[in-house]
Amino acid sequence: MFRTVFILIITLAISHPVIAQDQTPVAPRAEPVALELTAAELDLQLYVPVRDVSSAQIDRWRQSLQQHLANGWGQAVNWQLTVHPREDWSETPEERTVLSTDDELHQLGSTRVEVRLSRRDGVWSIESRSWLALTGKWTGRDAQTVRSEELLPIQLAATMQENFAAVVHINEVDFKAVAGKLMAGELGVFDQSFALLEPGDMLKVLLLYFDRDGNLTTRQELPWTYLEVSSRNRALVEMQIHSAFRNVIPQSRRRVEVMAYQISPRFETSRAHVTTRGEFIRDFQLARVLVSPWRAAPKPEPAEDESEETRKPIVPSVVRFSDRNGDFELTATPLSTELGTDLVKLEVMSEKVVVARVPYLLGSEEQIDLTVPDDSARVEAVTRLGQLKAELLRVTAKRATLMAAIRKLIDEPQDVDPKKLFEEMETLPNAEQFTRQVTLIRVAAETKLQQLGNRVAASQVRKDAEEAQALVERYLDPEPVEELKLALGIEEPQAEPTSTDTPQARPKRRSSVKIPQFNN
Repeated sequence: MFRTVFILIITLAISHPVIAQDQTPVAPRAEPVALELTAAELDLQLYVPVRDVSSAQIDRWRQSLQQHLANGWGQAVNWQLTVHPREDWSETPEERTVLSTDDELHQLGSTRVEVRLSRRDGVWSIESRSWLALTGKWTGRDAQTVRSEELLPIQLAATMQENFAAVVHINEVDFKAVAGKLMAGELGVFDQSFALLEPGDMLKVLLLYFDRDGNLTTRQELPWTYLEVSSRNRALVEMQIHSAFRNVIPQSRRRVEVMAYQISPRFETSRAHVTTRGEFIRDFQLARVLVSPWRAAPKPEPAEDESEETRKPIVPSVVRFSDRNGDFELTATPLSTELGTDLVKLEVMSEKVVVARVPYLLGSEEQIDLTVPDDSARVEAVTRLGQLKAELLRVTAKRATLMAAIRKLIDEPQDVDPKKLFEEMETLPNAEQFTRQVTLIRVAAETKLQQLGNRVAASQVRKDAEEAQALVERYLDPEPVEELKLALGIEEPQAEPTSTDTPQARPKRRSSVKIPQFNN
């Protein structure tokens, strides 16, 4: 019995072999690399291509400059200063790149500032440009002049500080405000004049797109969008949104980081170029641009003899016109003084309609391009409707004159045939003809604007056409004319009634039918 059971077990084991499973663990998918929001590194390069300056003088400037920077930034910024005596910088800045796998270059707040100090006719000139790892591009600013050598270290420190932009990682997004973490802002700043970020500073928004492996693939800068610092508590920064668009910053995102970097007025004069986008892009010649403060002015308290509705705040504004190439200039200092703010509102006007309304920080960019929708079809429709209203006014006046003459005949009968007056009135364009013209203008303009995607202009054309149609129905109402005919006993000639029934065909007279005879 025992032998039989043993043989059966061996037979089952041979006929059904057991296959061992591979216990090798599966490699987990690489998680996206977190953003390293550490103390930002600042590389300062000072070029002094002046031959008649001694090395001892340059060393004194270096020591004084280092002392100013240390007193200002303290340990909040990891900066390093390199002085190149009797060396000039390259006219073409070095092309730098950022690799997410490189630990040294992965700090998005890292900045390289290059400053060139030159002298001409006894006046020192300070030129500067900066490269920010977050944006990956160089940015320059207007040159500054200094006449006293004693003030050179102070001005050099201020120039380097102005070229160093604070970077904020935004992690909370609301409808009108955002909150984020300031890079290198945890350690504080001794000198408040060198603060990395303080209330009232402006920032621009940049979206960073990462792939599944955490590599940075795309940078997208949000146009016409600014963030204004409202409060700061150590590294926590709260900012208000100023944008030409609604819900411009996404609240829910995947593999997308929202960053912001500080900007400031860099150029005294900015050149703006306006174009229209229609079937093709073309320069907007002689465009009228209204420049006014972006923030709404507070409403003044009404006086005792004035109501709150009648008293409105006076908003300062400046008008600029583009040339034949669609260009115009914005000078920062005069505009800022006249308007009382650096953040202005640019409104591009087409006739009396605003076709674009965007915010702009004066002097923050050297060249700006503003593209507005082409609403030439709306302008043409408004012009034709205006001509139609003028013709309607002429017809209404002529019609009123004839009706007044007919009423006078009713009150004071004379040997005048009123039918001639009615015949002359019938020669005038009637309401049906005006309605047909209004419809043709509206349909042609709406069709073209809808093809261009300009729904706002299409709705404005529809509104103007409805107003014109209401005037036609009001002033060319046929009922007063019918009342005058009824008072004079004039009846309209009745047309012969037309039968809608199809006339029956008369039966044709049948001719005699000859039946052929067949012989048997």
